Amino acid sequence: MFETLPMHQLLSEDEDLNAWNMVLLKQLCQWFYVTVSNFNTEGSHLGTWMMLITDPLVFSQVIHQKSETMRYGNVYLLMPIGEPGSLEMGWDYSRLIAMKEFDPGNGDASAYAYLTIDVAW
Repeated sequence: MFETLPMHQLLSEDEDLNAWNMVLLKQLCQWFYVTVSNFNTEGSHLGTWMMLITDPLVFSQVIHQKSETMRYGNVYLLMPIGEPGSLEMGWDYSRLIAMKEFDPGNGDASAYAYLTIDVAW
């Protein structure tokens, strides 16, 4: 799992200006882009940040955690498409609507099906 936090740009005095940290994945895989907002106990917004999660099981555990001070926004599924290393290789992304886990029952790792606003995987 990768996480980005707000980081003030050195040449700016605007404290609300956020910058991305660079994130590199060593292998091509799908990942989840999750927007999270924090609130205090009175309901005032404290800040928004993003999580990048590559493991579907970790994603499922995180998204089902209950919290009075944390709320999730839209979740996007990013998938590599095309032949790795070719000029046609790229990324597809779409807002995630649903995810279902399938246990093959033979000891192999679970498989996952995803329904996004644009397509099913």
